[in-house]
Amino acid sequence: MNIIDIHTHVYPEKIVDAAGKSIAGFYDVELAHRGAVGELLEANERAGVTRCVVFSTATKASQVPSIDRFIIGLCREYPQFTGLGTMYPGFEAVEEELELLLEHGIHGIKLHPDCQGFNADDPVMTPVYREIARRGMFILFHSGDPRHGCSHPDRIARVARAFPEMPVIAAHCGGWMQWAEARHAFAGMENVWYDTSSTFGFGGNDPFFRALDAFGADRLMFGSDFPMWDAETEARRLLSLGLSDGENEGILHGNFERFEQMIAARL
Repeated sequence: MNIIDIHTHVYPEKIVDAAGKSIAGFYDVELAHRGAVGELLEANERAGVTRCVVFSTATKASQVPSIDRFIIGLCREYPQFTGLGTMYPGFEAVEEELELLLEHGIHGIKLHPDCQGFNADDPVMTPVYREIARRGMFILFHSGDPRHGCSHPDRIARVARAFPEMPVIAAHCGGWMQWAEARHAFAGMENVWYDTSSTFGFGGNDPFFRALDAFGADRLMFGSDFPMWDAETEARRLLSLGLSDGENEGILHGNFERFEQMIAARL
């Protein structure tokens, strides 16, 4: 079965150990991988992942250009990679950076408000969201974290309501460790989709089934959250749940393919 993994973090070799240590400490979990590109390629081959969405996260404004160029370079070298850029409050060259991403076939950005230290609905980000929406691009948000609140599903939903023309993917079945809040916050929202990353590992199967009921199988997309988890293990977990072939195929690849077609039609 074809698999597209839409949620993978990847880092340059020179910082991969430090980045992995930071993630492990932030979530108090032992990582399945270090986060290096070679490991991702090997994990994808074992799992049967034919394509994956790769990104990294700026923790200060000055990192945005280097991270975006790192992702652009990876996508140029590995055609099975689909890249997402990054952004940060106070970064001044927003329009130029988004145009650069588009020129290199990158149609969205990934934001992790909790790690980046800003509230998702902070007005300082409004100009960024406006420029993303104006270009037909999308945002993959880390959503949910009861320890910090920066990415509370209510905040993500507020952004999605303010920019209904901008597609949003709310990671972790809508809200990591805040799954009930996510189901309430995103109820009936037409411009929001969801990935499965870091749901089974932290919440078991119940949050996934509740998200399936609340949002529908056609809005869920497979994500491993590499390097935290392994794509083969996560895909097996999904396939063990007794979903129909159509639901599995949609979650594992078809829904993201349709999402991409929608984005392409908007650009």
